[in-house]
Amino acid sequence: MLAGRYRLDDLLSETGQGRFWRAHDQVLSRAVAIHVIDADDERAVGLMEAARASAQIVEPRLLRVLDIENDGRICYVVNEWGNGTSLDHLVAAEGPLPPRRAAWIVDEVAAALVNAHDHGVAHGRLNPENVLIDTTGSVRLIGFAVEAALYGLGSDRIGIDVVDLVGLLHFSLTGKWAGLSESGAPQAPREQHGPDVRILRPRQIRAGVPRVLDDLVDEVLNRPHGRHAGPNTAREIHEVLSAYVGDRSGLSDEMAQTSPVPVIGHKPRPAPEPEATVAGLPVFDDTADTSDRPADTSDADWFAPREDVPAPPPPLEPAPERPLFAPLPADGGPARRARPGAVSAAPPEPATDSASYWPFDATPEEAPVPGRRWLRLALALAGLLLIVVAGVVIAQQLHDGGPDQPGKGTSTSSSASASSRPSARPITGTTALDFDPFGTPPTENSDLTPLAVDGDPTTSWRTSTYRQNLGPGGIKSGVGLIVDLRKTHRVTAVRMAFAKAGSEVSLYVADAAPKSAADLGKPVATVTAQQANQVAIDPPATGRFVTVWLTSLPQVAGGYRAELAEVSVIGTAV
Repeated sequence: MLAGRYRLDDLLSETGQGRFWRAHDQVLSRAVAIHVIDADDERAVGLMEAARASAQIVEPRLLRVLDIENDGRICYVVNEWGNGTSLDHLVAAEGPLPPRRAAWIVDEVAAALVNAHDHGVAHGRLNPENVLIDTTGSVRLIGFAVEAALYGLGSDRIGIDVVDLVGLLHFSLTGKWAGLSESGAPQAPREQHGPDVRILRPRQIRAGVPRVLDDLVDEVLNRPHGRHAGPNTAREIHEVLSAYVGDRSGLSDEMAQTSPVPVIGHKPRPAPEPEATVAGLPVFDDTADTSDRPADTSDADWFAPREDVPAPPPPLEPAPERPLFAPLPADGGPARRARPGAVSAAPPEPATDSASYWPFDATPEEAPVPGRRWLRLALALAGLLLIVVAGVVIAQQLHDGGPDQPGKGTSTSSSASASSRPSARPITGTTALDFDPFGTPPTENSDLTPLAVDGDPTTSWRTSTYRQNLGPGGIKSGVGLIVDLRKTHRVTAVRMAFAKAGSEVSLYVADAAPKSAADLGKPVATVTAQQANQVAIDPPATGRFVTVWLTSLPQVAGGYRAELAEVSVIGTAV
């Protein structure tokens, strides 16, 4: 995690130029690219300056610089993450591109360089690997100014950009790289002309390359042998390519459909609209005499207003009122009457208890079964007798259990010893030592250990801040704190207060303080700590030293750290 914000997900490359990560910005919830080098690297100053210069360029074709930082330990630059296909992969998968499509891609790169060069900023390492055709069909440049700084190149490389720009056109047309910057693409073939070496023109490698593109490549890459001075800036190259590409809306539909990525600016030719039928059009007669028509008629011959306007429909009659309850019978009889043929029951007796409110007929009581009452009484007496006999047997065993004086004093002595045993309480006068058997040196903020047993929850002992959590995959399997009880105690519980929940804690009780992790033995309890904890030791453990062993730490700003504000051991002296 960088700056408490960027989660490093995938290490994409690790070379002498530093480490390149795909990361996730947890604040804005988006993928980013991060270049990282050591803060004491001699390129760190140039990298920071290149990132600032790139961030000043307002250009949609650049993958923008989002953040830069040098915290004294590392120096890193955060860029936009681009999804798409780089130019070297595109040509490797499809072969050399059609001339007009190749010219359009390089023209997009040229337009971005014109904007940047006007501000005095160069890419510095323009090659097919740093040209991206993203998923929307747009051309984006990777590592603008930052890539050159990571390779220790200077910032004044505008002239190199011009040659590399034409090298991109040569590569798009032939699949061979002819620029000045390094690239993993196959190098363009060359031929010897006396003492000089000349790069083969695109038309010498591939048939069908238009003359205007072939001349542009040859005049820039083989300038001493060109018949004309040729373009000297990215703007001049942009003008040549724009004139060749022309109106982008003129791209054929077939070219746009066969392209593996969307073509920016392409507008398919609209299909011809079908002719309207005669039946679908109103008939107008501009030459007809309309002086005898009413003023509110239209010019359409087929339209004429009605002379007899129908009367409006009658209003709806209001719904009849309905009472909420049914009216009482007019003859004064009861509201509810028995159905014809039903047997009328005798009027009930006046209510004398709550059972009379039950609305249904009462169920007659079941006739008692002869002898059932005596059977229940006998079972109850047998159970009571069994309990009395068991109590007598237990009392006899307790009374006769003493080996020295059978039948005398054993129960009294046992109960007296139990009553005389002191109750468990917090043990006072304890001291604490840090325990870091895997550290070099083996210390873990030893000056803060007294704060964990001083009785003040506002002070705390804390571990170091780790960039990676503890555990089997971490730098250490654990760190901890040893509490010295000053003498042997029977430990029944341990109270702990943490500044933040989330620590994985194992508790150990021993007669001697551990010197290594192997000395810890078997834990008496293991918990995931909350901010306030009381961990019961069941069964109680006996010993002088209680070790609080942390095997996982909660996440904080900058890494992982635990803060133990207070630890108190509950038990009785042995």
